[in-house]
Amino acid sequence: MQRFMIVDDSLAVRSIIRRAITSCGYAGEAIHAVSSGMEALSAVNTFRPDLIITDWHMPGLSGLDFVRTLRREGHESVKVGMVTAETSEACMVDARKNGIEFILHKPFRDDDLMALIVKSVGHPVSGRAGARTAPTSEVAAIVTLDDVTRLVKAALPTREFSLKKVDAIHPEYLSAKVLVGSYARVGKKSVDALCIMDMPCLTLMAGAKKGGDVTLVQAALSTEAMRDEVLRPVSRFLENVAPLFSLRDKKPLVLIRSNLVELDKGGLKKALLCNVGLQVYELGVPGGGPGRFVFLQLVS
Repeated sequence: MQRFMIVDDSLAVRSIIRRAITSCGYAGEAIHAVSSGMEALSAVNTFRPDLIITDWHMPGLSGLDFVRTLRREGHESVKVGMVTAETSEACMVDARKNGIEFILHKPFRDDDLMALIVKSVGHPVSGRAGARTAPTSEVAAIVTLDDVTRLVKAALPTREFSLKKVDAIHPEYLSAKVLVGSYARVGKKSVDALCIMDMPCLTLMAGAKKGGDVTLVQAALSTEAMRDEVLRPVSRFLENVAPLFSLRDKKPLVLIRSNLVELDKGGLKKALLCNVGLQVYELGVPGGGPGRFVFLQLVS
């Protein structure tokens, strides 16, 4: 279980940072918040945080002096992020020299801080705040690059394409509207996994059946009467993905629905930041792309 220390003289900011951490799905009891650098130095040996998020300008010991002292006292491996209104280039250079993992300027959005937290310490085991801890036996690789390549070849039989796996995804890299395929174990209604496809990827896939004309595909998607026809080949791709999901209990998954939805709605952004088994692929074709699609397993 990842452990976090928050160092800020503002109660309001400490509360905001705590909210971002728990919104990612990390346990609330794994957070220790203090109001000064001196308090943090007194607690760090016993609490042993994986990530410290500190302000810069605080009474007494500044955030940078706190980090310098932390390093001198032998805590070289502890990751530290700064949430600050400080923007001077000289200060930023000083921070980097002292091994600061990230710097986020105030005011900031929860999503931005959540993405930096997950990037720094990895995804939590559970899928949301307050969720149970998932046994290791439930978490597995979802699909392989070879499997995805085979399905893309079937969807784009006459086109050259490039496909690569990328390390991480932030919701801002996806389009505002996405196609979501939801998967469940046979006979169950609760969703176990998702495939999220952004609009550039969707138009590349559907465009293969429309002479490769992305403009035509996008126009068709805006017309309700034509939308189902355009999405049909993409839906087949999503159906063919279902047998590839590799959960530890070996129970098969099936596609139960696919919908065009707004990324901001239905908790999708949080799912992208906070769930396990996340895999991201980037698709390109000559003159088009890149488009991205994401596989992830939900743990409830």
